[in-house]
Amino acid sequence: MTSVSEAPPWRNSQRCDSCGRSFTFFRRDHHCRHCGGNFCGDCCSMYIHIPKYGFNDAVRVCTPCYSVVFNEIRARNRKPKQVERQESVRECKQDSCQNPASRGKDFCSFHQAEHDRESQRKQEEEEQKRKREAQDQ
Repeated sequence: MTSVSEAPPWRNSQRCDSCGRSFTFFRRDHHCRHCGGNFCGDCCSMYIHIPKYGFNDAVRVCTPCYSVVFNEIRARNRKPKQVERQESVRECKQDSCQNPASRGKDFCSFHQAEHDRESQRKQEEEEQKRKREAQDQ
């Protein structure tokens, strides 16, 4: 069992920590749950769970922190629960996955990449088989 450390405190500012745009009524500020930075919606639009801080459900993180957390989870050989901001609420077709599906697709982003790699591998195998059959004739 891993110990849970405390998430960093939220920093407040008048501008996005990443792009520097000012916050307005229409451009709201959001806090990254991993680093505590203050970001606009464009710079803080990723969601992922952060077990080391006790966030077992997907929470908002900035783009750089998303990569850090994703790699930490991968290093621990755990399947990341990856969720991006979605327009549709379709569920991923992968068994036991509880993430929403990617826009217009049947799988979440994580499983879509796996599905695409598997489809590519099958196509390459079929192409090699056809080439062997053509050479045998």
